[in-house]
Amino acid sequence: MKLSRIIGVTCFAAFFLPLLFAQAQQPVVDLKASALAREWATTMGFGVQKVEDRRRAAEGIFDYSEGIGNVVSACRTGLRDPDEEVRLKSAKAIIHIGPKAVGATHALLLLIKKDKSPDLRAAAIAAIGSIYWDGANAGLIGPNEVVLTLVVTMQNDQDHGVRICACRIFRVIGTTGKDAAPALLELMKQKQDGEMRHTAAASLGRVVTPASNKLVSALLEMYKNGDEDRHIEGNVLSILGKIGDQPDVVVPLLIAALRNPNRLDLRGFAVQGLQPLGPKAKAAVPALIDALDVSVIKDKGYASALQSGVLNTLASIGPDAKAAVPALRKIADDRKTNQSTREHVGEVISKILTPVN
Repeated sequence: MKLSRIIGVTCFAAFFLPLLFAQAQQPVVDLKASALAREWATTMGFGVQKVEDRRRAAEGIFDYSEGIGNVVSACRTGLRDPDEEVRLKSAKAIIHIGPKAVGATHALLLLIKKDKSPDLRAAAIAAIGSIYWDGANAGLIGPNEVVLTLVVTMQNDQDHGVRICACRIFRVIGTTGKDAAPALLELMKQKQDGEMRHTAAASLGRVVTPASNKLVSALLEMYKNGDEDRHIEGNVLSILGKIGDQPDVVVPLLIAALRNPNRLDLRGFAVQGLQPLGPKAKAAVPALIDALDVSVIKDKGYASALQSGVLNTLASIGPDAKAAVPALRKIADDRKTNQSTREHVGEVISKILTPVN
């Protein structure tokens, strides 16, 4: 099994197995209770008319949910089991449980650091991602220890797939991993491993905050020097915008990329960089108005996504983007514009014309 596939960015389906695994000789989750829980959820989901049945289903789910703590405790014990399969299934069960399994964090970190099985280390990393998904539990238990363990793993683990997993998981946990930004930038610079570079670039874009401003000089230098990997070059642009520091320098770079007729691929990255800047990006309004016309882009999917991104960016700029209103109304009035885009344009015009209190 290729480890880099274990923890896909958009799907943890490989690990979302039923919450059924053996510890000693007793199953953690009662099969009958699990079946009942599914029945209760179906009763509520399909809107059964009898309120008594819906109330009974809701009560059953409430009672069942109270046992999650015991399941997490059992999983934590399972992670220390001498049998590899028990440890692996325990980690997979935690992925299924998600943030409520925060109490298993320390045991998972020990597995990541010490377990001999690459598959198990990768599963433990995925479990950490599920627990700390998009900022969950960030203030409850030492995220710094979590981040440090993941950084050391993505730098030093003997298995390339595990290193990729550890790097990729920062895309999942988001700004909770902001302290990993310098290490991710260093991996992004290492040209000998293309997969790691791309993974690190995507992860860096997810973890940076305005507090990452110490990286701006290095990112500007990277962009100035150019890169044969166009994807990396584009990511540098969007990351600069997300950090939001030195807008007097960054915004002109983003405008130049947006207007470059020879690099249509950079337009999407430039828009991604401009959007989080909000009113600071008002100088880009003329370029954004021009970028609303996506007729020169042959890839219709990219064209649609780019136009949507431009609309969102104009909305984020707000009243300072009033110059774009005539062009927006022209799009809305065009018979070729689909209903979804027309509604989107209407929302953007409303935001632009709404005074800021």
